[in-house]
Amino acid sequence: MNLFQRSPSVLWVVLLVVGLSLVLWPVAESLPQTWPVETGVAVFIVLSATVLRTYAVSLTTANLQNSTRSAWELFVASQRHIPTVVVILLAVLGAAGGAILIGSILSWGVVVTVPFVTEQIYDGASATLIFGSLSALVVFKFWLAPEICIAGNYGPVAALKLSWSVTSLYWVRVLVVIVGFALTVYLPELGGRAIVAAGGDWLLWPPLTGLVQLLFYSVGYVVWFAVGTQIYLRSVLDQ
Repeated sequence: MNLFQRSPSVLWVVLLVVGLSLVLWPVAESLPQTWPVETGVAVFIVLSATVLRTYAVSLTTANLQNSTRSAWELFVASQRHIPTVVVILLAVLGAAGGAILIGSILSWGVVVTVPFVTEQIYDGASATLIFGSLSALVVFKFWLAPEICIAGNYGPVAALKLSWSVTSLYWVRVLVVIVGFALTVYLPELGGRAIVAAGGDWLLWPPLTGLVQLLFYSVGYVVWFAVGTQIYLRSVLDQ
């Protein structure tokens, strides 16, 4: 939370992203849910998170380095990393998909060659144990690549390589960040279900709950992006 105290400008960026989301979301819901509309919504979500990520990383790096650059200078400079970060995210998505493809080929070979492994066992185990584990491993190893790209001013390939090594050295800290990020994503949904189960669904006024969820997501993302940046910069100091 020290980031918000030292650099309150990040809250303005959060409010900007939340405001745009509140304006555009009803428009998207009123349109026919065709693939162009759904793709546009997905692109907006990814770009919004990327804007927050690049600025949070830049601010965290500047604060730790005692930089005297203004908030506007940092924001403009941080947004120049968006294309590279998008390339990294696409590369990670492709790597996760490739891991799943390789895992499916190898695991299907087990079904064919091992007599007691039936197709029913394969179908039940593959999604969670094989495919989920492989994709999770890829995401874990490359989780810090965007932070490394922004804070260290690296290209996609170098950032991915460094993320692989840093996550090996600081795997517990990175795991905490990923778990915290996942909780940030799912806690509002779980909280809403708990309120409904307790009979308090009258409290869930959609405009208000939508605003609270967006603020919770945005602030939570900024926190975990900042923590990931600190892990990388700490690894640099420890070398």
